[in-house]
Parts: sequence; C-alpha cells; structure tokens
Amino acid sequence: MEKESFSKKETVDQKKHSQTEVEISGKAESDKPVEFFNVDNGDTLQSIKIYGNAEVKIRSKASNLNHSKTESKSETVVEKLKEFSQNIVKENNVKERMSEMKQKTKQIDVTGFQAGAWIFASIVAFLAILIFFTYKYLKK
Repeated sequence: MEKESFSKKETVDQKKHSQTEVEISGKAESDKPVEFFNVDNGDTLQSIKIYGNAEVKIRSKASNLNHSKTESKSETVVEKLKEFSQNIVKENNVKERMSEMKQKTKQIDVTGFQAGAWIFASIVAFLAILIFFTYKYLKK
C-alpha cells in the first residue's frame, strides 16, 4: 500500500518591548501647583500634585515586555483509495451481499401481512378514539 504524508510545523515567536522615560523639572508656586499624570493606554498609573514654593524634579522610567510564542502542528496522511477499495469490495463480496439482500426481501414479503395487519389495526383504533371523543363533545 502506497502512503503519502504531509507534515507541517509552524512556530511564531513575538516580542513587544516598549520603554518610557519621563523627566519633568520646574517650580511650584503657592497659587500655581505642579500636576503630573502618568497615563498608559487610557489608564492613569500615577498622579502627582505639588503645592507651595518648591523646586520640582520628577524622573520616571517604565518598560513593558510582552512575549508570546505560538506553535501549531498539522499532520495529514493520505492513502491510496484504489487498493483499499479493491480489498474491501471484491466481486465475491458483492455477489454475497446481493444474495443476502434477496433473501431478506423474500422474508419481508412473507411476513409483510403482519405489518399490514398492525397498520390497519392502529388506524381502526385511532378512528374509534376519534369517533368516541367527537360523540362526547357533540352530546354536550
């Protein structure tokens, strides 16, 4: 039997690295406070507010590393159907199946009267029940 095979392995390695450095320097006064908001993707990470007279220096450093590894493996085996079908369906096998089918058909023909009798009896019973309930309904 001839066999063809196909195998595929795929690996995806992704790294996302982002680094943020912020340095703020200034002077806060009593009527003008210094405000600092650290926002990342719409989320406030930190909020700093300095009041009074002061010299201000703020240094912030942040890094973000996302690492994702995806591995997919697919394997397919295709066999020749010609030899497989020849082994399963042979002329002798087909002839045997046809003779069995003919015998089963003869059995159904012989016992077919019983099936017909059951169908007739169930129809008569259904009609009897229907007539009974119709009589009860119309009697009121």
